[in-house]
Amino acid sequence: MGRMKPYRLILLSSLVLAGSCGPALSQPSDGAVCVDLQAAYALRAPACERALGANLSAAPGDEARLLINRAWFRSINHQDAAAHADYDRAVGLDGSYINYNERGFYFLRIGQFDAAIADYDHAISLNPGTAYSLYGRGLAWIRKGEQTRGEADLAQARQNDPNVDQVFRRFGLHP
Repeated sequence: MGRMKPYRLILLSSLVLAGSCGPALSQPSDGAVCVDLQAAYALRAPACERALGANLSAAPGDEARLLINRAWFRSINHQDAAAHADYDRAVGLDGSYINYNERGFYFLRIGQFDAAIADYDHAISLNPGTAYSLYGRGLAWIRKGEQTRGEADLAQARQNDPNVDQVFRRFGLHP
């Protein structure tokens, strides 16, 4: 079998990327790509923008999930004011423990420890066993100089999920 000529490879690649290979390959919606944590970041960010721009209202909770995802992209791109607004709007639309946890994580990352603790407190009140909220709150307490309170939260988080340290370390956050 011979090698494929470069122009054919480029053409095939562009057809796949454009999604024009026929009906056998269906394209997921922008909303689905936005909330798909397995999708590449380069695909998710513009999908979130398009999905929110189209004012999706497919099911309750979708707009909040899209806002949380867009807020994450904005925060890692140092668009803090826009990220903060998206997190606030998401929490206003859906006050689930997950959204409070996400906004708490954002506050922890940018050094707003009191705000992080408040959001983690709220998340924990809604779901007392959540290891991620306990761990994040523990880190915030430690960053504020409250070592004993922080270590207690970290210990409880590790008891609830022995892998919680690894998750936070991926983002450069550890005691």
